[in-house]
Amino acid sequence: MMKKLTLAVGLSASVLAMSACDPSAVSVGGGVYYDSMMWNDYYYGYPNRPNRPDRPDRPKPEHPIARPPVAKPPIARPPIHRPPVARPMPGRRR
Repeated sequence: MMKKLTLAVGLSASVLAMSACDPSAVSVGGGVYYDSMMWNDYYYGYPNRPNRPDRPDRPKPEHPIARPPVAKPPIARPPIHRPPVARPMPGRRR
């Protein structure tokens, strides 16, 4: 049992080590040398990075709906004296 386990572990480790060294096993294409370089460095031999222009100012759009005017509170006036409203007297409870 131990012999089979050792054989399986050793075989899987060797397969993993061999596939790590094989550049054709990588689906993206290339090995360690290509992956460690930038695309422009690979083709031109030097980095070709142009200077980026400054970012333009953010637009400040005007809101399409105007804000409603703020209502001013009315001027306080003294209460108007009114005669009481005539109501029928409540009936007695029996």
